[in-house]
Amino acid sequence: MGTLSVASTVDRAQAHRLFSRALDLEPEARPAFLANECGSDAALRMEIEAYLEAAGEDQMTHGLLGRRAAPQDSMRGATVGRFRLIERIGAGGMGVVYRAERTDGVQQPVAVKLVSSTIDDLAKRRFEREAQLLARLEHPAVARLIDAGIEDGRAWIAIEFVRGEPIDEYCAKRFLPAREIVKLMVQLSDAVAAAHAMLVVHSDIKPANVLVTAERVPKLIDFGISTALRDAQSQDPATQSVGRLFSPNYAAPEQINNEPVTVATDVFGLGALAYRLLTGRPPHADAVGAIAYVMAIAHRDVELASQAAAGAGRSEEWMHALRGDLDAILGKALERDPARRYASAIGLRADLQRHLDGRPVLAESAWERLR
Repeated sequence: MGTLSVASTVDRAQAHRLFSRALDLEPEARPAFLANECGSDAALRMEIEAYLEAAGEDQMTHGLLGRRAAPQDSMRGATVGRFRLIERIGAGGMGVVYRAERTDGVQQPVAVKLVSSTIDDLAKRRFEREAQLLARLEHPAVARLIDAGIEDGRAWIAIEFVRGEPIDEYCAKRFLPAREIVKLMVQLSDAVAAAHAMLVVHSDIKPANVLVTAERVPKLIDFGISTALRDAQSQDPATQSVGRLFSPNYAAPEQINNEPVTVATDVFGLGALAYRLLTGRPPHADAVGAIAYVMAIAHRDVELASQAAAGAGRSEEWMHALRGDLDAILGKALERDPARRYASAIGLRADLQRHLDGRPVLAESAWERLR
């Protein structure tokens, strides 16, 4: 991996946030994204570009993130199921997303995700079963599944089109205090618990997959691309040897080690998201690149949230808000051993609510754990 030249005046937390988002984009879309987000801040842009260059040199990065699909021809105007594709709004390792409209006269904007590769009969059956489960999942903090299908061997899924901002941007722009961030996490934990009750695991909880609406409702998206589809794509020899696809900074150890994904995986994802929002940096923020993240999460515990917030330049008042309860809650959610985390998202939600209510939390404090 190349050496990063880091300017002292750059906001590290902001640089890591934008780097993480840029990784989700196709390479040709990154310059416009950086120009828009960095503006005249040349130092910030140079640092993010250095991170991206290092990620490109990292031979494991592309395998761990998933090999990017070859750019597809624009399907604007095409019809998929009962939806007409209007505008391409996103892309990632698994496919592309379009804003779409229904063709049956019902006024309902949707987001249609097209999986980039074909799936076999076994994956097709698993996809259809999971789609039936997802169709019954209704929660205010979950983008609702509207329809799904397979055409010409390629799966697609239509979900509620959410008008909102990624949760990290939403919190940063409004300078939300820690208490308000915890309230958002309570709603998200409740949504994940509802999914778990239906035997559905998200397994990719990160800022880009949570949008906050103008009504201050967080919406968890991308439940629709299920384990069945991820497993179907992992048959590609380029990804077989490195296990499931994952998002650095938010993936649990078991995802990296190709161990079973369970409800505890989503507990870790919720903990990592809360950590990012409350401290200003993701867990193991110093581990830039996939290999560095693998090593960090395999051998190190996450730094106390209050200490990470200090390193990110948060105020003493903010650090005080994290010390004690929130240090303990996040520490438990981010345990490397799944058995030591909260048993479910319900347990995490309950402790977050106890904190808001001023009642004792069940997670051990950092001092108790050290003793």
